[in-house]
Amino acid sequence: MKRRSEITITIGLGLAAGSLLRSGIYLRYVRPAMYPLLAAAAVTLVAIGLASLLKKATPLRHGDDHQDAGPRDEDPHPEHRHRLNAGWLLVIPMLVALVPPPALGASSIGRIAALTLTSGSYTQPIRPGIPALTLSEFATRAIYGHSLADRDVVLEGFSTPSPSGGWNLTRLVIVCCAADALAIQVHVDGAPNPGTSTWVRVTGRWQPASAGVPAIQAAQVTITQQPNDPYE
Repeated sequence: MKRRSEITITIGLGLAAGSLLRSGIYLRYVRPAMYPLLAAAAVTLVAIGLASLLKKATPLRHGDDHQDAGPRDEDPHPEHRHRLNAGWLLVIPMLVALVPPPALGASSIGRIAALTLTSGSYTQPIRPGIPALTLSEFATRAIYGHSLADRDVVLEGFSTPSPSGGWNLTRLVIVCCAADALAIQVHVDGAPNPGTSTWVRVTGRWQPASAGVPAIQAAQVTITQQPNDPYE
């Protein structure tokens, strides 16, 4: 790979990362807390690329051009050239900014482990009215307490088939990035399946678990758009 190409790819990677941050698409892959680190990386890549570009454009001082004088023999280490050509693989991340892949969804559930609920922190009464809860909070309250009794709540996620029949409301939980995603599911009763991978908002009331999965009796199911941050 030539020096000019290396500089172009370095700047391109920085601009691609900046584009993902500005559009919010980066939330498909990492937690919001990663924003400062990604922003710093994007700025650093662009700065390195521009500095290299300016250095390349600076004329050589008198006497420095002797290094380029004389005939050049055939490259005695062709394998080194092949390793440099592998640098073109860095173009792949740049393409993410142009054609970003979707966030993890229903098609990935079979390859993702279920979240193990071990916290009993949601034991206090829930907020007045009809609060919007995360699936993690709803599932934890359903298992470790009775704070959901006789209360209507709102849940949001995408629909996935249930092995026991019907469908589940699903959300993925990530700690750092999509690579460590775990699935949290709530079984939905009383409403027809809106179609796999459809994002919906479910208003309903807790009921006993269905096949070991926390369940909700739906009073209303509304199709909605995937949120900017699809993970919990």
